[in-house]
Amino acid sequence: MFKKRRILPLCLLAWASVSLSWTAVIAADLVGDEEVSQAQEAQKEGDQVSAENKYLEAIEKFKGSKRDLPLSWALRNLGDIYTQQNKLTEAADSYINAWKIRNNVLVRGTDDNNIAISSLNRKMLEKDTALIMVALGSVYTRQKDFSKAKSTLSDALSRVKASWGPEHDCTGVALAAIGDLRFAQGKYAEAESYYKQAVAIRSKYHPLKELGVLVANYASVLKTLKKNKEANQLESAAQSKSK
Repeated sequence: MFKKRRILPLCLLAWASVSLSWTAVIAADLVGDEEVSQAQEAQKEGDQVSAENKYLEAIEKFKGSKRDLPLSWALRNLGDIYTQQNKLTEAADSYINAWKIRNNVLVRGTDDNNIAISSLNRKMLEKDTALIMVALGSVYTRQKDFSKAKSTLSDALSRVKASWGPEHDCTGVALAAIGDLRFAQGKYAEAESYYKQAVAIRSKYHPLKELGVLVANYASVLKTLKKNKEANQLESAAQSKSK
């Protein structure tokens, strides 16, 4: 038997503030933004209940004012809160709704003000959409719906690779999530391969000690495969001050 593993979406929350600032530029109308700001403050204070309520308020205002981009962002963040609370059904619903809205925006090619989306903003949207899909796929993994997890995560990986290339940090995020899926399925050799790729990419952007969940899962897989020396080396590297 191996140690209980931690299967979580990786690095998703780190992109939240980046997405909001960019979304606010595209949609200048301020309806709902105050509630989002209050939700963020509540999150910083660890008050998930208040954050959830404020995001729900913002979501209704965004719907009323037809602000698709901030609506999708708020839904994604609400999904993150539900994931942290282990409300997986609610999390999946939030991520699915966020993904549908983002995808519709990409298909129509215009922002909330009916202005054509620039190539740079399209790339940003593609990246954020891929991260939503990674979050959704990770929820499916935790629900043991492995078929949906596989298709969702594969699509996410293809999407981020197409927009940002095979060595981007978010490509590493998607690879790590697929590693989590293979780990949950008991496909340890495949999980090792995905984790190895994820670590190689993500360690270019972050010190190993900041990749705690990824390192822990990778080390657990290595130990399950009786590769204790490699696992110990990985854990030691993560504890050092260098990358």
